[in-house]
Amino acid sequence: MLNLEQKQIQALSGKMIESLRVLQMPRGELEERIEELYAENPLLELDSRGGESQPAPAEGSLKKLEWLASFDEQNSAYRAADSDEEDDWLENIAAPREETLADSLMEQLAGRGFSDADMKIFRCVAESLDERGYFTESAAELASRFGITEDEAERSLGVMKRLDPPGICASSLAECLAIQLERSGGSEIEREIVTRHLEALAKRQFKTIAQKMKITPERVLEAFDRIKTLNPKPANGFAGGEPAGYVRPDVTVSLRGGGVAAELCFDAGESLSLNHRYLELARSDDCPEDVRSYIEGKAREIEQISLNIRRRNKTLTELAACIAEEQRGFFQRGRSALRPLRMKDVAEKLGLHESTVSRAVSGKYLQCRWGVFSMSYFFSKGYGSEGGGAEIATQQVKEKLKAVISQEDRAAPYSDQKLSEMLGLMGIEISRRTVAKYRGELGIADCRARKAVLRR
Repeated sequence: MLNLEQKQIQALSGKMIESLRVLQMPRGELEERIEELYAENPLLELDSRGGESQPAPAEGSLKKLEWLASFDEQNSAYRAADSDEEDDWLENIAAPREETLADSLMEQLAGRGFSDADMKIFRCVAESLDERGYFTESAAELASRFGITEDEAERSLGVMKRLDPPGICASSLAECLAIQLERSGGSEIEREIVTRHLEALAKRQFKTIAQKMKITPERVLEAFDRIKTLNPKPANGFAGGEPAGYVRPDVTVSLRGGGVAAELCFDAGESLSLNHRYLELARSDDCPEDVRSYIEGKAREIEQISLNIRRRNKTLTELAACIAEEQRGFFQRGRSALRPLRMKDVAEKLGLHESTVSRAVSGKYLQCRWGVFSMSYFFSKGYGSEGGGAEIATQQVKEKLKAVISQEDRAAPYSDQKLSEMLGLMGIEISRRTVAKYRGELGIADCRARKAVLRR
């Protein structure tokens, strides 16, 4: 039996899709796109390359444009033909490429029975690692991106952290070293040193560590010798795993007159201009129709990328201004004043879709008096008290959790349930499971392991 059903489906136009792509591009990728366009489009002028006046088309330009127009048509035909073929013979003669870290991780996961949805999450994590091989996003951010629970996101990250090389996908140096020690049979003392005394170890404050841990300085030195053999950057050795260059911020937030102000650091659209001499050539009577069509098409291409860049600049500026206002305390007083902020709330305030905010934040950096931060850093889940007290951000909860553990009786360390209750007395309602998760992210062992270290 034939059933007819009417549905309303929202379809994005090609121009809108390209606009979203430009919005999502990090600064470096956008600069590369402009360079590619400059090489392909004879009408495009980059002001940064010098020369204020636009050169007139050289003698013989008409013949060159005729050739380019025909060449462009041939390329279009070839692209259409290639899309219909199932196999590309060029793949058989392609030069071998170096194995990337993401490739290695995905190969380890293949054939292990994970669902397509799981593999999509794994691929995202593998391709989001920084130059050290760390995954610095929170489980909450990963969960939000894929519409899953934080527990599911934690399980996915747990799978990734068990892959090789040891320490991969850790959230910090402490966790990276702790994972390596756990997998290589490291002692509890060594694990506690890297999770709780790493800064002191880097300063070679061996006596201070020994006093705090109630062990001999010689034992600390033994642990130090073992820790020195670990790999702090497990991504090294893979293609793309070498240290990345300097991160260039997209926006800057500064203090002005008691308030905060946000502005763009980089406007790619400022350097773009159109050589109008070619348009004059297209209007001439002796210009062939195919050349005229070619010039007009290339002019539209420049106008479209310029429009997309202006939209990107507008969205980034408004987003940065909103972050500056919502996180005013952070920019004035520092990390301790970071407050909870959801992408959904910012999207509603700016009149945008939440996915648009997510795209705008992706791969973008913000510079302020405290340093350079990923723009996603300013979006964090919040916790509040039953009495309706002001919410505090996840990072602050972790800092308070760390402080409570540092003051515990080492002979009777707090359980996760006790820590949950103590945080509750401080106005932070948090479950035992979440305490365990944050404790793990901080690289702090459970109460049994902390007590076992004391017995040693």
